[in-house]
Amino acid sequence: GVANPDQLAARLLGTALPVVAEKAHPRASSIAISRGMDDAPKVEMYMSDPSGNLVLSLSRNYYLYPEGIDPVSGEMSHVHNAIFRLQEPLQGQGLGTAMYASQNRMARDLGAKTIQMTANLEVGGYAWPLLGFDFRFPQQARRFRNRLELVLAGLVASGQLDRDEANKLIAEKVPELQRAWEFASFSIPEDMGRGLSDEWRRVGKLVLLNANYPAERDLGDPEAKAVMTRTIKRRLQGAGLLS
Repeated sequence: GVANPDQLAARLLGTALPVVAEKAHPRASSIAISRGMDDAPKVEMYMSDPSGNLVLSLSRNYYLYPEGIDPVSGEMSHVHNAIFRLQEPLQGQGLGTAMYASQNRMARDLGAKTIQMTANLEVGGYAWPLLGFDFRFPQQARRFRNRLELVLAGLVASGQLDRDEANKLIAEKVPELQRAWEFASFSIPEDMGRGLSDEWRRVGKLVLLNANYPAERDLGDPEAKAVMTRTIKRRLQGAGLLS
């Protein structure tokens, strides 16, 4: 459903396109459609500023099957987000969120059931769950519950959290955490750990930062959609891209 590179760029970048185009130099930017080593269609976009500094890099593979599922492997139609990076001066303006919202619509329109990626780098493990991405494999939640218990134990050892308070959290709250966005929003209640800084109170965020795990956004999951919608609305309003 995309006739030319300009239309493809508009679909990929959405409302962020005018701002990105203003920063990027046309002769130092490229967009290409090819086929990867596994023969899946691949879209790559790179944009640089007039000085030649890379400001945007994007690479996506599209695994789309006629019936929505590969009859051999059983794999569902999906998009693999291999690279999605914004450099200064494009960060902190809601542009990445606007681009993701547009790409999310494009994936759904093409018949993809999920968007997959590896959530990593400094903030990816925390940021992507806020856009509806979940652990791709259920056992990953257990790994992060264990990490959370270790952080709570560390707060007890440093005297910032009472042992009974930590035990109460571990017994009652931590076992309830299953979805990645539940970890991202998990905080120590205000009536516990008096004197804790906001940073240490948001322990769910701490265990996801600098993490590395396979993540997946189920395009048919209403809970994931609600999480994504809230985050996108809040970020775009804060950046002035949505009234």
